[in-house]
Amino acid sequence: HAATGAAAGGRFGNQVAGRGNRTGGTIAGVLLGALGGFALTHQVDCNDRNYAEPTYSRGLEGQLGQQYAWRNSQDNDHGNFTPTREYNDGYNHPCRHWNSNTYRGGQRLRSSGSACRYEDGNWYFQ
Repeated sequence: HAATGAAAGGRFGNQVAGRGNRTGGTIAGVLLGALGGFALTHQVDCNDRNYAEPTYSRGLEGQLGQQYAWRNSQDNDHGNFTPTREYNDGYNHPCRHWNSNTYRGGQRLRSSGSACRYEDGNWYFQ
């Protein structure tokens, strides 16, 4: 998801940069988007992403404060995703702050961040 975040960030940075040379805005957006996508998914290994990622989508579309859980029955890794607050960014995109826990190999891994819905209707981790 770092790649998805990078692509969205680049597109957003390009739009924000306005007229003239947009290269700087695009590069900054790519870097920030990649970091946002990495913040959520770096604690989830490849075998767990098929279980975790649909849960993140349900959480972003669901009720604030509700915990959305996932579990990989093959290795018993599991986790949860909770949207905690809704707000608009400075460009009128609806955004949500979230908290996430991943339990892998008996260890609890916590992360938090935000995601915004852009004009294309998709959520992008910030």
